Amino acid sequence: MDKVEFLGKSYDVAFDMQAFEDIANALGVDNIEQMGEKLMSGNIIALLKSSRSIAFYGIDCGCRKNKTENSFKSADELGDVVTKFSDLSPFSEVFTKSWLGFFSVDAPEEKKGKG
Repeated sequence: MDKVEFLGKSYDVAFDMQAFEDIANALGVDNIEQMGEKLMSGNIIALLKSSRSIAFYGIDCGCRKNKTENSFKSADELGDVVTKFSDLSPFSEVFTKSWLGFFSVDAPEEKKGKG
């Protein structure tokens, strides 16, 4: 689990399968290509919605894992308190790292010959 400073408070942030599904549902996508398009879109509405959804569901997943209550009731409520887009950047960094880790296939270790 990662820690993110957001508006003067430290949050435990994580992304698991449920968080990825929640983000996909919030963005209205049903495949990886569409998810990538939404996240890389130049469309300001898609950018803002995806950023606040990532932040909310990252905090929400951290709360589920810690068995604590999320202080935000929705991604919209979280968006209401954002004053600078850059405040959301740490959430996107954790999301990207988690996303890549979740979908990666570790290469099998090479067996070393005796020799």
